[in-house]
Amino acid sequence: EMLDSQYTYQKQIHESVGLLFDPIKAAQGNLSMKAYRLSAKVMEMYGQGNSEFTVSSLLAAGLSYENIFEEIPIEIRNSSLCNVYLAQLKRSTSSAPTEYLTLGIDSQLEKSLRLLSESVEELHQEAGKLSVYHKALRMHQQKQQSLLKKREGGSAKARDDDDSKANRPPPAPYRLDNLLVANQTNKFCQELNHFVSQSFSKLFLAESLETSER
Repeated sequence: EMLDSQYTYQKQIHESVGLLFDPIKAAQGNLSMKAYRLSAKVMEMYGQGNSEFTVSSLLAAGLSYENIFEEIPIEIRNSSLCNVYLAQLKRSTSSAPTEYLTLGIDSQLEKSLRLLSESVEELHQEAGKLSVYHKALRMHQQKQQSLLKKREGGSAKARDDDDSKANRPPPAPYRLDNLLVANQTNKFCQELNHFVSQSFSKLFLAESLETSER
């Protein structure tokens, strides 16, 4: 649904983007906001009326989970009144805030790992669907080769089987869900890596402060 909605917005207004906001990180003092839009390849594929997203269509368009969306940098600027208020607030504060050095990361780390685990499970299910399709396709190709040999031998039954509806190739699986899940898993890994890097920096800083106090 998000893909269809974003395509409609971008088609009508070229500068349209989708904003993602993390309220949990914002409550901890870290503003997490990102802007995404569909890449030019996806827009071109939709524009040509090809929204099946099968394996062959994705290979022809050169699409992968990495280039479905493109991130647009966000620059947030404060108004002059807001800057004055922050300056006054800084002068009225007797000591530097210490909440940014908190080492309580269990809840955030647990949430990130849970989301990553669920995403990997969905990716595994999508991979299983693709494996079933390839297995059915191999069986169909083997059956086609067997019927071809029988037809070359002049078998009438082979010609009837060759024209039957049951002998049609299996339908290609819908690959858009797999691409979105793979892209989501990649983003979760990047966020987790960034979060852990910040946590290690806080840990080393806290260890240095404790050593200096001794």
